[in-house]
Amino acid sequence: MSSKETQIVTLPEFSISRFLTFCLTKKVKIVFIVLISTLLGLIIALTTPDEFTSNTILLPETSSGTEFSSIKGLAGLAGINLAEDSDGGINPEIYPQILNSTPFTTSLLKQVFYFQDLGDSITLYDFFTEHQKTSLFSKIIQLPMSVLKAIKGESEQLIIHAESDFVSLNKSQIEAIEELKSRIMMSVDINTGLITISCKMQDPLVVAEVTKFTLNYVSEYVKSYYTQKELVNLDFIRERHAEARKEFEAAQVALASFRDSNRLFGRESARVEEQRLQAEFDIKYNVYNNLTQQLEESKIAVQKKNPVYTILEPIKIPLEAAEPQRLVILIFSFVFGVFLSVGIYLISFIYGMDKKL
Repeated sequence: MSSKETQIVTLPEFSISRFLTFCLTKKVKIVFIVLISTLLGLIIALTTPDEFTSNTILLPETSSGTEFSSIKGLAGLAGINLAEDSDGGINPEIYPQILNSTPFTTSLLKQVFYFQDLGDSITLYDFFTEHQKTSLFSKIIQLPMSVLKAIKGESEQLIIHAESDFVSLNKSQIEAIEELKSRIMMSVDINTGLITISCKMQDPLVVAEVTKFTLNYVSEYVKSYYTQKELVNLDFIRERHAEARKEFEAAQVALASFRDSNRLFGRESARVEEQRLQAEFDIKYNVYNNLTQQLEESKIAVQKKNPVYTILEPIKIPLEAAEPQRLVILIFSFVFGVFLSVGIYLISFIYGMDKKL
């Protein structure tokens, strides 16, 4: 029986000191990589346009009963979400979807704002498609798409068919809408009911105006949602009230005219006609008086349904840009360069150890 000898191969032990010594021999290349990374970070920091933010915080107050509010609060603590209030109000989670809707975005894109850097008033859509600043790297990335866009020659006109329920948008307009959506955010605290609207733009005055427009749009939308039924009823009663008033005044004039023309006559036929006119006058008066009361009650109902917003944090014009955080970018690029260079030579060091096996 032949004997077999087993050869045991021992891997060289990794030594931090040896690795550091190895890095010192590559210090020039490591410093070069770190400098390149930091330089790229500096370019990004300097070429990235300033972005200003503005926000507002408001508390909506509706006609919901306190009893239901208490139940809803307890349900929230138990992890149960009651979608609607006792009056069929809007689910708070739906609020942000209002700002993502096409009617809102197209309406805002058509608004004209004054841009200080341009020294001119243009629509938000024109700014996004023609004047918005981008970083150098974004321009490089978007260059192929820009060339294709120029070749295709897409229409830049925002087309909205007012006479129908359809909105026709081309690719450029859809991109502008997506850009707008990324710059406007709305959050709702389910527990407190606080609504926060935050906007980001490249002009400090424009961002405040966009935030104001957004706040007004949401307020009017919710107001219309809560009061639409009462407003329809109010319009109907107002029309009937106007008709009843005309009929009442006509009956009043007819009765007065008959009495004036038959004051000296005591005929029975005149007395019967006067009674008929008087009865008609009384009916018209009662209808008019009843509709007047209903009109006032309907106005009160609309007012009760009308939601009220308490603004806890007013809209302010930002004094300083929120983005980019240039110091953070520089620090990150420097640290990234260090880790990248060390990682490269760590792999090289380990690979060099493997070659010795």
